[in-house]
Amino acid sequence: MQTIQEFCDAFMRWFSCASGGSLATSSSKNTAGPFFKVVSSSGMCEAKMGNVTLQVATGDITQETTDVIVNSSNEKFTLKTGVSKAILDAAGQAVEARCRTLGLEPNPGMIMTQPGNLKCKKVLHLVGQTDPVKINKVVKDALQMCIKNRYRSVSFPAIGTGQGNAQAKQVADSMFDAVIDVLSQNPSSSLTTIRIVIFQQTMLQDFSTSMQQRAVTDFSGASGGSMDTSSSKNYRSAGFPAVGDIPAHWDSMPPTTTCELFPIPAGTPEYNDVLTLFRATCNCSVIKIERIQNPGLWKSLQIKKEELEMRNGHQNNERRLFHGTTAPTIPIVNELGFNRSYAGKNPASYGNGSYFAVNASYSADDTYSKPNQNGEKFMYLCRVLVGDFTVGQSGMITPPAKGSSITEMFDSVVDNMSKPSMFVIFNDIQAYPEYLITFK
Repeated sequence: MQTIQEFCDAFMRWFSCASGGSLATSSSKNTAGPFFKVVSSSGMCEAKMGNVTLQVATGDITQETTDVIVNSSNEKFTLKTGVSKAILDAAGQAVEARCRTLGLEPNPGMIMTQPGNLKCKKVLHLVGQTDPVKINKVVKDALQMCIKNRYRSVSFPAIGTGQGNAQAKQVADSMFDAVIDVLSQNPSSSLTTIRIVIFQQTMLQDFSTSMQQRAVTDFSGASGGSMDTSSSKNYRSAGFPAVGDIPAHWDSMPPTTTCELFPIPAGTPEYNDVLTLFRATCNCSVIKIERIQNPGLWKSLQIKKEELEMRNGHQNNERRLFHGTTAPTIPIVNELGFNRSYAGKNPASYGNGSYFAVNASYSADDTYSKPNQNGEKFMYLCRVLVGDFTVGQSGMITPPAKGSSITEMFDSVVDNMSKPSMFVIFNDIQAYPEYLITFK
């Protein structure tokens, strides 16, 4: 149950090393390419190293769309238990037969096959390990193989934590060690995204809480370290201040400007992050993605976020959700944020608040993202402070009380407690329109 918690612990230990802080383990290394900008959201822990995004997420690795999916198997590449069984079953009989054939031939401890029915370009089958030193080596070898073949993205399982019963803490250290070593030695490699996918959905809530407790918004100035400010980016010390500062990756803005949109270049890690979330459920063609920089709204969100953390006693209060919109509304939302006073314009079955969807496919419906005269549609990817929530009802103007005290209310409401597909907030500062996606 501690898998993602341990991975996030390792994120923070590596950050401490990179920022000049002390390190909890004597085996850790001081590298030239530190992790930075650690972000924790629903079901995911993320950091960056140079131009590479490293993500740890709960999910089904057979649904990954990265260039390469890594399969942790046995010496003959025929393992049919745990995640390996899921990968082979999803890939199909042709891939399984190819593995049996290649497993009988001389090999360096890994083989590469076609994806079969999987959505990746290749499957890299390797001999799974449970010893931390061997895990480190096999991850290095896999990453070097990806770089050699100029792949841009790869998804690993949490090697050894399933059937191997390896301790998640040691696996996290070993895998991150390998990532740092390989990326430090190959600073201009083809890789842009490295994912570690953990298939434990039933424990998502516990893992998300653990991730939030061990993550900061960005590393600029967080542990006494410094960042290079010589570029055009406006890197500012953020960490987790009381009133919230602007994110380190934002572009510079004129001091008199309250809000500005910045196009995100296609193919960059930031663009790919948003695109991946969008395309997880929506196959519409994306025309452009823009970052919305509104320091006032952002700081208001951070103030509210700190308040919820103090009041709720946990840090699992923020989610990244979608909101369909129309062209005339965009300038208003960008400048002033969301306005629950417009509730009722669209169906409001769970309360008269602002609605946000878990899946982009829901917000892509013409009811919510009405096309303009050119057929273009618009959707926000938002940071929403859902906090503690309960099921909503039609006609609600505030969330219900948690108990007998009328001042202790839930922070949002949902359509379904066991598997929410939408969240409704009744306080406008609980949502920030982070990205605007234009699509058809």
